[in-house]
Amino acid sequence: MKEKGIILITSGHPYYGKLAASLAASILAHEFIPITLYVHGNSDLQLTTDERLLFDSVKPLQDKYIMNGSKVLPFMPKVCLNKLSPYKNTIYLDVDIAWNPKRSVNELFKSLNGKQFVTICEGYNERINKHYQTWANIDDIRKVYNITDIPQTRTEFIYFEKCELTDAIFSKALQVFKNPMVKFTQYSNHIPDELAFNIALAVNKHHLDVYCPVYWAYLHKGQQWLNYYAYSMGGAITTTEQKRIYNGLIHNAYSKLGMKMSYQFRDKKYFNKKLQMI
Repeated sequence: MKEKGIILITSGHPYYGKLAASLAASILAHEFIPITLYVHGNSDLQLTTDERLLFDSVKPLQDKYIMNGSKVLPFMPKVCLNKLSPYKNTIYLDVDIAWNPKRSVNELFKSLNGKQFVTICEGYNERINKHYQTWANIDDIRKVYNITDIPQTRTEFIYFEKCELTDAIFSKALQVFKNPMVKFTQYSNHIPDELAFNIALAVNKHHLDVYCPVYWAYLHKGQQWLNYYAYSMGGAITTTEQKRIYNGLIHNAYSKLGMKMSYQFRDKKYFNKKLQMI
């Protein structure tokens, strides 16, 4: 087992595979870190040979980590990351992200070493960021799960270490994901994994500091994105300025690696029908 590395996951439209290659290129253009890509369905169909070589390995994602019968649950792999990771210390990233060339992913690993489980945290209970989701009524969660302090997480970034605590967090998150006992807000017609992690972290009494290494214009407008480790294109639609920044980062990374960038960023609502209503 390797000491540290990054996991990326793609499913559905082949465009997600291109996003994964772009993220990997934006990291590897500046420093080396092993990156494992899990793919489901045809999501890697458009990857070139050079893009496949960006990854330490490209592995098929088994149906048991993403399927419920014949239904694909695109957020389910996140609550199974401890079973998927080949690394002792792992960073998971959503693929619609570009890495900031001014920041070091190895330094980020170093800064998080020993913290066992870290994800983006906007706050706790009533001290949450009101511009983002809690996915369910906090009082309902408290009552049903007999917990008090509930974090508001965003899981486009997750760091975890192989240990009993993280296994317990992922195990509870998977249990909640499969059988949520509170009324919740769906995202893209699915249960959000963030609700499952919010509850699992509270049940296991693992406190998160308010923390965010990834810039997202929706929440961080007016802040300098270069102060963050990475730049997110999360959401169904993005602005022209967001696309300009993202495409520039990816173009520069491909050029530095001697590769040709074969596409421009497209808003996900145009190829993911479930996002068109969001």
